[in-house]
Amino acid sequence: MFSSESNIKAAARHLLAGGLVAMPTETVYGLGADALNEEAVSKIYSTKGRPKNHPLIVHVHKDADLDFWAKKIPIHARKLIEAFWPGPLTLVFKKTDIVPDFITGGQDTVAIRSPNHTVAQALLKEFATLKTNSGIVAPSANIFGHVSPTKNEHVLSEFPNQKDLFFLEGDSSEIGIESTILDLSREDIGPVLLRPGHISKKDIQKIIGIYPKDKDESAPVVSGSLKSHYAPKVPIYAEDKLNDQSFLKEIRDKKIAFLQYSNQKKSDIKESKLNIISMPSDAKKYASIIYDVLRNIELQNYDLIIIEKLPQDIEWDGVRDRLSRALAAY
Repeated sequence: MFSSESNIKAAARHLLAGGLVAMPTETVYGLGADALNEEAVSKIYSTKGRPKNHPLIVHVHKDADLDFWAKKIPIHARKLIEAFWPGPLTLVFKKTDIVPDFITGGQDTVAIRSPNHTVAQALLKEFATLKTNSGIVAPSANIFGHVSPTKNEHVLSEFPNQKDLFFLEGDSSEIGIESTILDLSREDIGPVLLRPGHISKKDIQKIIGIYPKDKDESAPVVSGSLKSHYAPKVPIYAEDKLNDQSFLKEIRDKKIAFLQYSNQKKSDIKESKLNIISMPSDAKKYASIIYDVLRNIELQNYDLIIIEKLPQDIEWDGVRDRLSRALAAY
């Protein structure tokens, strides 16, 4: 189901008036506000319970003038934009003086992407007709630290009583995890991967001929970079925890959801109320459903979740990153 043209126009007017809009994207659903309206952006932080020094990503229409936001667009960026935009790739640039500190966490960089979703692009285009050089900051439409939403019902359950929130409907998010974030703001260092995602290091290398470096201490702070994040309300543990005999005793009578992508049975937890939830063995298919699976588990009175150890292949980097941060919450 997709929002109608009249709903999209109404949502754009709501943004212009300083309101919040829940918008579908191909990665996860976002909680959107006018990127240049400080009062509106403040509502995002208060609604989500998000730390105000945690920067936001600016979403722009595919035909937007990036020079309004970014001080310099390097040649690598031009190639990546041509290859992957609209799409699940966020690029970090040195910001222009116009870009306010309240969306960058006070940093001299700005993160930008153009989402590959019909509704999101239509909203961005409509908003641009109302406000020149507009952008929408849109972190995930959930309470800060919780599992990100990938369906309409996820957002509705997250904010059931939020009167200022305009809902735009869309189908389930195709990608299922947040965008890849690549830093291009430091010419002396070169491309640096700040957050893995659907677009891998190999994908980036194919386009620009350079393999991105790993995140370093001087890298800009970006969305989703805190140690603990993306966590379900049900305690979640790594498979390695099963090597702890005291833990096995503790969970003997617990109702457990075991997320398993392989065919290997877990006989060492057979005495518990174990339910094996079959997950795809393909990394991108796994990513596309993981948040929905975690949210469904929350609704089924499970006592805990155990995650089968994931492959170390580069294609799994995005999923491993999200689940490692979820595990850190417990």
